[in-house]
Amino acid sequence: MINVSSHSPGHVKRTALPKRAFCGQTRAPRVRRIVFVEGENPLRPFSPLAALQPSGGGRPRLQARPFTPFPDSCHGACGIKATRRASGRPLAAPGSVVLTWDSSVVNMYTEPTGGIALEQFIKPFSGFNGTNLYVEGIAPGSNTLSWSYSGQSDCVDVIKATVLKVELDVENTLRTLMETNTLTAMVTPLNGLSVSEYTFEIKRDGSPTWYSLYQGPQLSFEAVAKVAGQFDLRVSASVAGVTCVSQEKDVEAQFPGDSDILAGQGVHSRMDQAWANTKNATTPTSRREEGYYITLDTSSGSYGITVHTIAPSVANNQGASWNTATFPRPPDSIVNPAPLEQPTYIIGWFHTHTPTTYRSVGRGVGPSGADSGWSANASINIPGYAYDYTESPAGSGSIPAAHPINSAAQIYTITPPIRRPTP
Repeated sequence: MINVSSHSPGHVKRTALPKRAFCGQTRAPRVRRIVFVEGENPLRPFSPLAALQPSGGGRPRLQARPFTPFPDSCHGACGIKATRRASGRPLAAPGSVVLTWDSSVVNMYTEPTGGIALEQFIKPFSGFNGTNLYVEGIAPGSNTLSWSYSGQSDCVDVIKATVLKVELDVENTLRTLMETNTLTAMVTPLNGLSVSEYTFEIKRDGSPTWYSLYQGPQLSFEAVAKVAGQFDLRVSASVAGVTCVSQEKDVEAQFPGDSDILAGQGVHSRMDQAWANTKNATTPTSRREEGYYITLDTSSGSYGITVHTIAPSVANNQGASWNTATFPRPPDSIVNPAPLEQPTYIIGWFHTHTPTTYRSVGRGVGPSGADSGWSANASINIPGYAYDYTESPAGSGSIPAAHPINSAAQIYTITPPIRRPTP
């Protein structure tokens, strides 16, 4: 089997057919196969096997040489019917050497680069001493390249040319961290060929470095988003010794949004515990807030907390705040992670408000202006949460002084942003 690869139109490598005599046989002609590739950025722009003749230019070479007459007793091989001299050398050979092809699938040239594609190739057999031809795949499909000699009907040489196209199907181009994305390779047309190996790869947008996500026989791969950012994906398929590479697909892995975070396992229960702690710390003379940052460990998909701090207690005639919060936002476990790393990210922040049970004044409930400013600060820039009482009476947006300590409470979301921006 003869296999080569080439770029897509505009960047096409031309491929040589094998050097050999054209004369066929009285039995069915031997069919050989050539594989071309349509697709940008192949791993190997030109992959000649030993049977191919490199041209030294952009297109590999087919060296066409004249038919070789056989003696009358050819033992199954049929030679050119030509008048012979007494010495056995041909005197003359009628007819022409003809090459036919489908120009919608492949183009034929007389030059390794540039030039104009041939519309036909017909050469009189008499005086034909050989020539170099160059072939390139231009569109997916199948084509039979047929060498024939018009002076003898069974003198043919058939080569099956298949131009392959490799495409990558991405289930979703936008995924949230820890979500699965199905990547599928599509190779057309295979026409009896088989793919021995697929390689799915990823790189950061703008980076030259590719990382292998999967390499093996499966045409689909379940990729889990573990690094946030803008990325490029591609897939390559090894077909009969040729590496065919798809065009790149742009994808984004984003941080979880405020509702995703709150729904994360253990997130709500930790907030409930912090609210219980805040109420338990409230006395007739003092109260205090507490808070922490929320993390996502992409190696396990688990949510956690970091830099949990408790603010100093204040008198009941003073306003309370979580003034021990770390500023700016704590760093992630890995700065600028590569596509296959598994960092732990800071994705949100949380704090409690305090009861008015022992206070002589009421207050508004939910996020304060300072809370909103904290979330939106460029050095924080993540969604936040505040545990506070539900307004009483309804529609007031506040709670009164001496509000019962175990009154209904809830978690308020502090946005914008609804999620940490994608790097």
